[in-house]
Amino acid sequence: MLGALPSDAELYAWLLAHGSELIDAALAGPGVEAASRNGTRRVNPKRAAREAAQQAARHAPSTASQEALARAREEQGAARSRASAADRRRREQERYEQRRRRAKQRHRGR
Repeated sequence: MLGALPSDAELYAWLLAHGSELIDAALAGPGVEAASRNGTRRVNPKRAAREAAQQAARHAPSTASQEALARAREEQGAARSRASAADRRRREQERYEQRRRRAKQRHRGR
């Protein structure tokens, strides 16, 4: 399908012919930060064991239907939160308008 692997001599000849193009393409591309060991801290083994135990203790949904129910509960909670926020804004606006009406009546001397 792909043919035989090139021999070392063929690979070397190809590299001599096209190697500079590869280097130029690599240098023209975006740079990549090298991962340094200085930035990472050694993990405390007791903490690592504690975190592993916490992750193991978390109950993951066992079926797709349970996942769907959990998503539905989250969506219902978000919808309820949005509705209560809108209701709160509406009540605040009504109170503001009522204060403005009373202030106008007071200024008119009623």
